[in-house]
Amino acid sequence: MKTETYANATLPNGTEVTYSLMTDETPGSVGCEIYGLEVRMGEEVAAKPGLTSSRASIGLMLDKLARGRVTPTTVGDIIEDYYHK
Repeated sequence: MKTETYANATLPNGTEVTYSLMTDETPGSVGCEIYGLEVRMGEEVAAKPGLTSSRASIGLMLDKLARGRVTPTTVGDIIEDYYHK
């Protein structure tokens, strides 16, 4: 699993939140990748691997999370609502 910083946001209280793209190969497939995300705020981390095979889709999600300044505490509920309607 590879993780790379995608975006950063600053909360009104000055706390930094980092949004990262997680990339992994699909089991049993050569060259097919599956994407997830990680949200980090200090020592608090929420990782959601294996959400989609679409880099564009995960990119849009990371952009929305960063614009909304979503924290690790709430990202799980947002992902559940978005991907598991």
